[in-house]
Amino acid sequence: MNDNLDTILDSTPKKKSSGTKIIVCIVLIILVISLMAYVAINVFFARPKTYFINTINTLYEKSRSLTIDGDTRYLNEPVMYSGEMSINSNLADISQFNNYKLKYKIGMDYKNKKALLEGVLNDTQKDVIDISSLIDDKAMYLKSNTLFEEILMNNEATFNDFLQAETEISDEDFDYILKILKDSIINSFADNDFTKEKVKINLDGKDTNVYKMSYIYNQEKIQKIVSNMKSAILNDTKAMSIVAKMSGVSEDELKTILNEEYTPTNSNALIINLYTKGNKVVKYELVDNNNSDNNMSMTVKDNVYNIIYSISTNVISINIKNSDDKVEIAYSYTVNSEEIIGGSINIETTKESNDKSTSKMIIQINVNNNGEKESIEITNNVTEEYVDNLEIFDTSNAVDYNTLSDSFYTELYNNLNTALLGTPFESITNSYNNSYSNSYNNSYSNSYDNYDYYYNNDYSSYYDYSM
Repeated sequence: MNDNLDTILDSTPKKKSSGTKIIVCIVLIILVISLMAYVAINVFFARPKTYFINTINTLYEKSRSLTIDGDTRYLNEPVMYSGEMSINSNLADISQFNNYKLKYKIGMDYKNKKALLEGVLNDTQKDVIDISSLIDDKAMYLKSNTLFEEILMNNEATFNDFLQAETEISDEDFDYILKILKDSIINSFADNDFTKEKVKINLDGKDTNVYKMSYIYNQEKIQKIVSNMKSAILNDTKAMSIVAKMSGVSEDELKTILNEEYTPTNSNALIINLYTKGNKVVKYELVDNNNSDNNMSMTVKDNVYNIIYSISTNVISINIKNSDDKVEIAYSYTVNSEEIIGGSINIETTKESNDKSTSKMIIQINVNNNGEKESIEITNNVTEEYVDNLEIFDTSNAVDYNTLSDSFYTELYNNLNTALLGTPFESITNSYNNSYSNSYNNSYSNSYDNYDYYYNNDYSSYYDYSM
């Protein structure tokens, strides 16, 4: 090879031979390095273990984008969600609600410790019933234009209680533990845990040559992952503190639990398959090792996800198309290839400004009831808007709910009956009336029986009526 290279170099003009040799050598070196890098990269990425690790890391990063890296503007500025929900159906029991709408508002102001919730049930002519709730750093308040006149106050519940319950385990804490779990799974992998074979699968209606990479998730693998997880937590002070909070136990109790021997109870094994074409995973699959008819698969292409879950002849199919401003989901449940339930969920979002966006969600449910097509459509329109301040009601004349008399509750109950009279919701109060009446009658009857028994068996012994 060197002689041939010298011959080629010698055939060039002597004046340029030195520079030409250098250029040719550099080109050859670059080509060799590129070829070696290409081979190395392909060999590395062709390893099943690498694909599985990359898949797990990708899932982890996507979960982080929804929590840690998500929008946190709502923590610093007041935000208001206002919406309207309605239903339309041809089912007899549900169609009676077709003319009603639920209007609602949800406001959050973390910085000033205020939260607002309003709900109004409305028919085509008037507001049927309404309720508003405000919670701040002093108390929780209730207001209604249809049920009671007073502004009610409960100073045993505050925004601080709500905030503490919500932030006791932060997103960062969840992420910290999730990363430990991720690393515990990855560190349990060994090259000989995986298999690889060349197969054909149907992609976009075409038989396509792909590589099938498999991992059997069995008792032995579970034991190894759990052992890694326990060891990682026991040796991490921060992780011990977080998991103890999550579990509701002390750190000493958690330490005892983690040091106990763990034996997986489920003997079934799952086969996890990744199908790859080029350097991309084109299909994911879970298969019950004991029954191959039970499996779940997912194909991914251009932000379109096709998910199929099969149990024998029962099949659930979900198709998801995702873009920046629209999510389209189609689903079906079939038995022996006959669709029993099908429908769609469509969500479309429009950004009107930096402070305001609107979303429309339509849920369509179709049911095959012995050949009769029954349908339900739920529509929800919601606006998200960042505002200067939440529009809250005046609480200066609020009444402590602990001081309310029985007459208040009687009036509340009567107002509720009146508000729901003649509506499909009337059955709610009728049901309560029947339950209360039966309870009262049973209580009265039992009291009378007890009195009669007591009188006949006790008082009668004190008197001799024959005298």
